[in-house]
Amino acid sequence: MAAKQLSGEPFKRHQARAAAAWSLHDQWQKTLIDAYDYVAPYRMSTRYATKSPNTRANLIFDNTAPMAHVRSTGRLQQDLFPTGESFFALELGPAATAKAEANGQQLDDWKKELELVSAIVNIAFQTGEFDAAVNETLADVLISTGFMMVMHGDEHHPLRFTSASMDEVAIDQGPYGSVHGVFWKRKWAARAILENWPRGKFSPEFKEAAEKQGTEEHILCQDVIWDDKKQHWLHYVYLEAEKDSTVATDESRECPWITPRYFRMPGQVYGFGPVLMTLPTTKSLNKAMEITLKSAALAMLGIFTRVDDGVFNPDTARIEPGAIWTVARNGGPLGPSIQRLPPADINIANIILQDLRMQVQAGMQDQQLPPDGAVPRSASEIMERVKQLAQDHAGAYGRLVQEMVIPLIKRALEVLYDMGALKGEPLKIDQLLVKVKVISPLGMASKASLAAKYLQWVQMLQMTDPTGGLLAKLTPADKGFAEVAESLGIPNHLIYPASIQSSIASSVKALASQAAQAMAAQQKQMDPAPPPPPANGDPAQGGAPPPPPAPAGLIAPPPSPTGA
Repeated sequence: MAAKQLSGEPFKRHQARAAAAWSLHDQWQKTLIDAYDYVAPYRMSTRYATKSPNTRANLIFDNTAPMAHVRSTGRLQQDLFPTGESFFALELGPAATAKAEANGQQLDDWKKELELVSAIVNIAFQTGEFDAAVNETLADVLISTGFMMVMHGDEHHPLRFTSASMDEVAIDQGPYGSVHGVFWKRKWAARAILENWPRGKFSPEFKEAAEKQGTEEHILCQDVIWDDKKQHWLHYVYLEAEKDSTVATDESRECPWITPRYFRMPGQVYGFGPVLMTLPTTKSLNKAMEITLKSAALAMLGIFTRVDDGVFNPDTARIEPGAIWTVARNGGPLGPSIQRLPPADINIANIILQDLRMQVQAGMQDQQLPPDGAVPRSASEIMERVKQLAQDHAGAYGRLVQEMVIPLIKRALEVLYDMGALKGEPLKIDQLLVKVKVISPLGMASKASLAAKYLQWVQMLQMTDPTGGLLAKLTPADKGFAEVAESLGIPNHLIYPASIQSSIASSVKALASQAAQAMAAQQKQMDPAPPPPPANGDPAQGGAPPPPPAPAGLIAPPPSPTGA
């Protein structure tokens, strides 16, 4: 959807806004360069090429922080966007459910429609391009702020994804702390600019130079800002050297940029992640390792002192096996002519290094439970793993969902509806009528408490009543199994239908009844047999006296054998 070209005074106001955003961004640049130097040496951009990857790698003496960053990025990706699996599901929101129940409407058709849309969108995300872009974006999220653009594709790739380094993108925020402007700068070849925007508004000089050579690089600005009046996002493309007008414009209902932040302080535009929080410790570890390596080299080679007696010449002495040095003496009252200084204690340095490594790994959440073994894991162990996963990302989980997962799904829905991959009226996700349910491991970890509470309740009932009768009465097995399965992320088509759940409930009650009967029979066999009752009519034996004879006429005569 094309928007109006910017030129003249409106274009100058936009450039002033972008310049203000970049001025704030440059205050973060020194910190970002330090993070890249010591944690992500190969995370480079085309805008700030202050150090080559080779030069950065030579600054690192301990690889604990780079490896922890890589592992934490992969783990966070698997927790939020597991490869080859669905990570979200669209469901009816509470407002839609309440309204339908009040009107007596059936929700099955709506649920099936949302399941179909969820399946199509999830399939569109299962591409290598999306996995690579998410990994690169999350790598910057763990440092400060990540940037990923979702664009229109073609029939083979409906969705296209690209990530940008934070030192290429500046942002500003709206009145409620949300991102309202994204300003991206990157060097493009003139040929690539003409290919991507063939109908763009270029100066004659630029067109002529691009058609002749095309390899000259230009800084291309792609800015996306929120227009509150139109309730749309405006996309402006222009060359930094061009001061007259934009090259191309566009607009969309959803923001093309996904800008997640791990943590953020009030009033702060950019976020900060575990890498920045552990950067001082990372620098200390790196310096301590550098000193330790130098100390180890000195311990191996040694430092020697000599007496300036004119006999030994270190400049001509050969340092090799079997060499013979001419010295004035090797001992005596004056001591040897050459003496080695005692080396430093490296064991103390190793203790310090190990403590610093543990701090860096803990800060970057590179602590893992023991690996899964061949022994089957218990339910409590599984719940503990899930609990630890939820605690590791507890503070950042809500922000990652609101700033990454939900905007990503909204933008994907807009692109797929525009391309015709999805039919009908475009869905509007507002968490009231239609909501997003995160079914990735991190999303399920926050909901696993329901399963834990249900299991504890069942265990308590079993301990209270071993026969199982109380469990069958107080716990609806059909609903309980479905709720636990849903909280653990089991797909709906794998959960038993209502009819089978009812049969399961009946089977549970029947088994509980059988167990109660078996327990009663077992208890009866274990109890001692009571003594036989005394014979009637023998008062000496403690029996009751015989009853008195009935009065005459009250006893009917026995029937005749012949029936007469």
